[in-house]
Amino acid sequence: MATLYPAGTELPPGWSFALASGDEGVAELLQNIILFVPLGLTLALGGTPRALRLIAAGALLSFAVEFAQQWIPGRDPSLADLLCNTAGTAVGVLLVRTAPRWLTPPPPSSRAAWLSLGTALAAAAVWLATGLLLRPMLPAPDAIESWTPDLGSHMDFYEGRVLSVTGRIGVAEPLRIVTVAGPTPGRLAPLLDVDDGPGPAGTLVSVDRTDLVLRNRSRSMFLKLARPDLRAPGALSAVAPGDTFTVTAWTDRHGYCLTRDAKRWCGLGYTMGDGWKLIFDPVHFPPWARRVLNTLWIAGCCLGIGWWARRHAATGVAIAVVTFTLLAGPGLVGLLATPIAELAGGVGGMAGAWLVARRYRSMPA
Repeated sequence: MATLYPAGTELPPGWSFALASGDEGVAELLQNIILFVPLGLTLALGGTPRALRLIAAGALLSFAVEFAQQWIPGRDPSLADLLCNTAGTAVGVLLVRTAPRWLTPPPPSSRAAWLSLGTALAAAAVWLATGLLLRPMLPAPDAIESWTPDLGSHMDFYEGRVLSVTGRIGVAEPLRIVTVAGPTPGRLAPLLDVDDGPGPAGTLVSVDRTDLVLRNRSRSMFLKLARPDLRAPGALSAVAPGDTFTVTAWTDRHGYCLTRDAKRWCGLGYTMGDGWKLIFDPVHFPPWARRVLNTLWIAGCCLGIGWWARRHAATGVAIAVVTFTLLAGPGLVGLLATPIAELAGGVGGMAGAWLVARRYRSMPA
C-alpha cells in the first residue's frame, strides 16, 4: 500500500532498467531488499516445503506492484525493485530454513561464544563505518557560491531572495546568510550551494517546509547511500513571506550550530546510532522518534551478542569490544559522543537477548 499511492503529478515514462540510478541508488536497493524480508520470513513459517515456490510468490507480488506503478503518478516501475524484492523474499526464507543451525549452535559452548564475538566485531565495524561515511567533505576555499540555486527536479527552487553571504564553514566561520523570505517550500529548497567540482553538491544551506537544513558532502553520497541532514526543526515557523531573516552556521567541538536570527540550535551532528539513516532517512519524523530509532538501531546490533553469550572469554571480549567502540569510537571517526539513550540501547539489546535465549534453551525440544 505504501508504494501504490501517488508521489507526484506525472505518469512514469516507462520501466527503468538501471540497477542503481539516482543520487541514492544503492540505498534504494537496500530498502527494497529489506522491505520484502518479513514477507519471506512469514511465508517460510507457513510450512510450505518448497523454497522456490515461496520466493516465486514474493516475485509475483513485487511484479504486481511494479506493474501497477505504470499508471500511478510519481511512481517509477523498475526492474531493480523487482530483483531486490525477490532477493529480500529469498533472504527471509533462507533465515527461517537455516535458523536451527545458528539459533542453537551445537556443543561445545565455545561455538556460541565465538558467534557472540563475531557479532560484536560486525557491530563495531558498522558503527565506525557510520562515522567514516558521514564525515563532512567541506569544499575548498575557492569553491563557487550559488545563491538560491536550481539544483534539479529533486529539490524545490526557493522563491525568496538572498541579500548577502559572508563567511564559509571550515574556512572563515561563521557563515552568515541574510535572506528575504519567500513562500514556504514543500520540500528541500537551497538558499546557498558552495561547490568545488563534480560529484554530489557541496555544502547546502536550505529550507525544508519550516525547517532549516545544513547538508555537507560526504563519502556516503559517492557510494549512492543516503546523507542525513542536520536540521533545526521549525526554525522558520515564525517567518512570513517578505520578512528578512539571518541564518548563521558554524562548527564547534560539540558539532554544528545553526541560528535563525537570535534563536540557536547547537550540538548538531551524527552519532553511532545514525547508521540506519544511510539506508533511509525519514526527514520529517519528529526528533524524539528519530532518537528512538537510533536507540533501537544500537540495540538491534547488539542482539546477537546477548543471544550467543556464554561463560567464555570470547563473550567477555565481545562485551569489551562493544563498550570500547561506543565510548571511544566516536572520537576516532568524528562522531558526537554516544548519548546515554544509545548506550542504554546497547545494554538493553544484549541483556534482553540473553534473557530470551536463556528461556529458549530451557524449553523442552
